[in-house]
Order: sequence, then structure tokens, then C-alpha cells
Amino acid sequence: VDDHQAHYDLGLAFKEMGLLEEAIGEFQKALRSTEGRLRTSEALGQCFFEQGRPAVAEAVLRSVEKGDEGDAEKIGVLYWLGRALESQGKTKNARTYYERVLAVDVAFHDVSDRITALTDGAG
Repeated sequence: VDDHQAHYDLGLAFKEMGLLEEAIGEFQKALRSTEGRLRTSEALGQCFFEQGRPAVAEAVLRSVEKGDEGDAEKIGVLYWLGRALESQGKTKNARTYYERVLAVDVAFHDVSDRITALTDGAG
């Protein structure tokens, strides 16, 4: 098992136990490798979001959002970026990300409900 994978797996275990600070530390160590940046950044962004730090989550997620991968591969990053933006009151931008998620998977988490809520709120 390589270093990246070990840190990533440990980060996931901490995250599942609700130990967000510890999870963040492991995901940051995992990011020192170029391997698995997308999934690691997604998990790190989600941790910051769950900690109530959406601006930090946004920064982490934006660092990989522009990558060469298609939206299907980035679906989790796009979803959590939408959540981070929505919680900061940036609803128009959030909706754009939710719509990209919806275009790939209509049943991804609660994305359909979130788009409906933002659309109803905007109208």
C-alpha cells in the first residue's frame, strides 16, 4: 500500500467516525502525492464543509474542478462545490453546479430537491 492510499484510507476512517480534524490532516497528507487528487480533494472539501467552513471547502474543491476529467468523474466535487456556494448565499452559482450534477446523475444525493428549492426561492 502506497503512502497516498494509506493516508486517504485513514482519512476516510476518521471522517466516518466524525473526527474531522484528524480526517483533514490525513487528506492533506494524501494530497502531497499527485495520485488520486480528485477523490482526495472531494473528501477534504466535504470535511471542511461539514466543519462549517464552506469558504475553505470552496477553495479546496475549486483547485480540482477545472481538471481534465469529465463531469461524471467530478460529480462529487461539483455537488460539494454547489453545497459550499449555497451555504455562502451564492445561490446562482450553486445552482449552476447542481445542474451539472443533475445532467450526469438525476438521483445523486439530494441534487434534484436542491435545484427545486433554489428555483422556487429565486422566483
